[in-house]
Amino acid sequence: MIRSALSLKSAFSRRSTGMSLAILVGLAQVQNCFSGDPAPAPKVISLNSLSMEVNALQMLHQFNFDKEQLEKLHQWAEATVQKDATRKAGKASKEYRDKLLAVRKAMQDAKDGGLIQSLSEDLNAIREKEKPVLDDRVEVTDAAGKRAGELYRLLKPRQLANYLGHIADEVADPLERLQDSMEQVRALNEEEWKEQRDEIAVDISQIIVGLDPARSKGVGEQVVSLLVRARGLSKDQFEKQQAELEKAARKITGDASVEEVLRHHVEVDLASLLSNPRLPQASRALLKSLNDTNLETKP
Repeated sequence: MIRSALSLKSAFSRRSTGMSLAILVGLAQVQNCFSGDPAPAPKVISLNSLSMEVNALQMLHQFNFDKEQLEKLHQWAEATVQKDATRKAGKASKEYRDKLLAVRKAMQDAKDGGLIQSLSEDLNAIREKEKPVLDDRVEVTDAAGKRAGELYRLLKPRQLANYLGHIADEVADPLERLQDSMEQVRALNEEEWKEQRDEIAVDISQIIVGLDPARSKGVGEQVVSLLVRARGLSKDQFEKQQAELEKAARKITGDASVEEVLRHHVEVDLASLLSNPRLPQASRALLKSLNDTNLETKP
């Protein structure tokens, strides 16, 4: 009997100790809640990243990719996007940033085309007025260049036609682009020339031969050589040698067909999309929107 009483007393003691510890832990948690420590602030997206994400969303909308294509893009993005680029901080007003956020939200929801268009027009108006400073250029990665042709072949005719309609004013004829560049580079100072010559050469060579690295490099070198020649001429010499320079330009651009030029334009844009560091976030948002829409339409 004594042994049983001791056992009961011991058990009660252990239970009391456990309850006391539980109460202390609870009190400590309540104290933490009212301790005044601020909750971790949500991570603020940089202006450059926000701009790149809106650019990615815009292209996804312009191509009007279906769910299967979006899933493929999202899957590829892990290996194709540009990694760890050092960028200068963007500079823009709060009004511009807020409008960018509004455009992103509307594009992510993908439910109101009129709202997207209206907000995009507002954003363009602010951009023209304010001229924000952004470091949102995307360098095409090797992996993206290799996937671009595959993605092009996944496009349906109406998707290709729809996208070409959006970029019609931006499609450049390679010969005209090279001729214009010979005029433009003559007005650049030495620093501007060094910064822009490779970019100009890549842009023109990719229009001519596409994303093939070896062919693009060879054509790019010819473009730079011709631009150097044009820059080294005086105004009178340049005017006198106009016909000769145009002949050299025609030799570089060759006889690429209209279909080839258009395809190269689209493939380069697809490669840029695949290289965009914010493509994973953009494609994920549109996939979620598609899934939510499908759930809403189910009986």
